[in-house]
Amino acid sequence: MLKELESIVATKGGKFVGLTIKTEPKLLKKDRETGVPCPYNNVQRISERVVVLGCNYSNCVNNQREREGLEADFNPQQLWNGKGRHVEGHPFLVEHVDTGKKYLAVMNLKNGVESWFANGKTIDFKALTNFLPKPKEEGAPNSQGLEKIVNWRTIALENVIGVRYAGEATSKLD
Repeated sequence: MLKELESIVATKGGKFVGLTIKTEPKLLKKDRETGVPCPYNNVQRISERVVVLGCNYSNCVNNQREREGLEADFNPQQLWNGKGRHVEGHPFLVEHVDTGKKYLAVMNLKNGVESWFANGKTIDFKALTNFLPKPKEEGAPNSQGLEKIVNWRTIALENVIGVRYAGEATSKLD
């Protein structure tokens, strides 16, 4: 998968890319409201996202600051409180210093379709809601100082199972 991503960003500038991501969310042992034990095992989420790959976070934020009539003086905080570093030669990869785990650093443009599975069978997300940790509160501090924040994400490279770019698709499943 890394070679496909490297070929996409071989030329300068960010690229619009579709990603298919497979994650295994942590479940609570019991329903948050009723206390009933969780009946689900091997839960997986397959999600689609449209991202910009190969762009610079600071530049993206400062460009948006200029569009909003603000001074382009944004300097990001250290990644993961200093536990993250950029992988040399890869403008889209970051690595956790302690674990060595690699992540894509992307600007998230759009979340697409999500599919949920338990024991290999499709499951309705509503059935899982009370077995998932509570979502984080909205309105987290905006260090960018923007009205329209730059939605930046790190996505574990091992979780990327498909890439779509310029009409071509690749998959770990192929």
